[in-house]
Amino acid sequence: MLTSDLPYPLAAACRDAVDTYARMMKKDGDERPIGQLRASVLSDLILRPWDTSRPAITANITLLVPMPVQRCGSGDLESRSDVAEVDGVPIT
Repeated sequence: MLTSDLPYPLAAACRDAVDTYARMMKKDGDERPIGQLRASVLSDLILRPWDTSRPAITANITLLVPMPVQRCGSGDLESRSDVAEVDGVPIT
């Protein structure tokens, strides 16, 4: 697991870059699932296997996101219209 504490705009830009490169690999014929392609892209961008002039970096990173929980009524998340989202993805 890899986590990072980034400001939202930077985190969204990183996510979009990784997803874009993964989708390019998929379009070029890589048959692996998109999640595996994203993991491969991220590890390549961090470890830079093509760059032998510098040692690869390693990191232990933890992301902690305190989120207050508000309970209003009953029902599951799918049926509620007030579920928080980031770029259209529900925060669960």
